[in-house]
This record gives sequence, structure tokens and C-alpha cells, in this order.
Amino acid sequence: MAASLSLARRFWLAYLALAALFGAAVGTFIVLQERPAPIPPPPWSAWKPTAGNPGAAQQQIAEHVGARYRLPSGKKIVDVLAGQPGPKSDPIRTVAVARTLDPKARSDLRAVVDSRQTAMYILCGDAKTCAIEPTPARIAVLRREALELALYTFKYIDEASSVATFIGLSRVLFVTKPEFSRQLEAPLHVTLPQANTPTPGTVSPIQSKTVNDLTAKRLFDYRVEHEASSGARVLLLAPPTE
Repeated sequence: MAASLSLARRFWLAYLALAALFGAAVGTFIVLQERPAPIPPPPWSAWKPTAGNPGAAQQQIAEHVGARYRLPSGKKIVDVLAGQPGPKSDPIRTVAVARTLDPKARSDLRAVVDSRQTAMYILCGDAKTCAIEPTPARIAVLRREALELALYTFKYIDEASSVATFIGLSRVLFVTKPEFSRQLEAPLHVTLPQANTPTPGTVSPIQSKTVNDLTAKRLFDYRVEHEASSGARVLLLAPPTE
């Protein structure tokens, strides 16, 4: 009889322990169910391209950014063309960063990039020649515009590891994605305030410093030529001579 009571007592204690565990699990489940979901981070930008195709997405970026930058008259400061300069039948195959535009040896080349991983834009002023009035105030705004094109491209076009933006007939802003890892993590408006896009002569000192820090060492003179052995076109970049 005593043995039966002892067995029943152990059974009862085990039952209570299981009930306590079950109750704790139910309580935890209820707490987790009632706890509000974490607040998602803010979007990187208020606008983003909707096209799934890289080429179409690049065209949307060109149209969106190009429409934002205007002269005081309201006219677009430049047209933004998505794509390479020159004939489509003879595309640029390689981007080569060199010490000078007349490299003599392989050691003169600092980097060679496959153009298929390079998104290109042309900031076109004059309708026929794409020439741009090279005033300091206008160039300061165009450097900001080129930077914004690059940031949108890196954020939303996975295939692009570099961006080359032709600023008129004399300069190219050439940037690579790893150089902007910090800017791609923070929302776009942290780097480039979006409320009021500046017109020539209205870039604030803070914005001027940001743009200068991110673009000054990435502006190049350029020349497009044919590679001797293959005949393929090469975009040759070198630090400005002036």
C-alpha cells in the first residue's frame, strides 16, 4: 500500500512539473505573439527603378536623376543619356585606368575593368556635341548629379561594379562600388539631401565638401581608342593634367 502511495505521489509530482513547463511554454508563446514586430529600416530612397532588366533600370535612373537637376529657368541642366559614347556596333570592351593617356608599358596601367560590369552615362549639354558650359558653378552641380547617378546604380543594379559618367567632352567620373559601401548602407538623403536639388551657384558648403570628398580623386581625363591586337575599343582614363 505504501509503495502504491509513493508511486502515485511521484506520478503526481511529475504531472505538476510537466504542467508547469507547458504553462511556461504557452506563456512565452503568448508574449511572442503579442510583442510588436520590429520596425523595418527606412527605405534607402523614396524612388527606385521598377524594371527588372539592368539596361531598362539604368534608363529609368537616367530619366529620374536627369529630371531633378535644372537651371533657375526650370530647364534641365543637361540631358542624361544611359549608355556608351560612340557607335553601338563598336562598343567599348574595356576600361583602363592609367598613369597617363599615353601609356608606354603595362606597368603604366593601374586597373583594367570589363565594360560589361560598368554602367555608363553621358551628361549632354549641347544637343549636337554634348558640350557643357564649363563654369565652376555648373560643374559643381554636375558632379553632384554624376554622384547621384552612381549611387542609384550601385544600389539597384547588382550587375554594375563600376560607373563611368561622361561630364561633357573633357571629364569622366569613374567610381567603383566598394568605394561607396558606407553611402550604400545609409539612406540616400544622408549623403545627398533630396528636398531641394541645387541649381548652379546654390550648392551649400556642406554639400560641396561631401561631393568634393567623394568625387575629386575620381575625376579623369579620357580617350577612346582601339586596342592594337584585338581592335576592340578601350576607354582609357588618366588623372587630369590641369
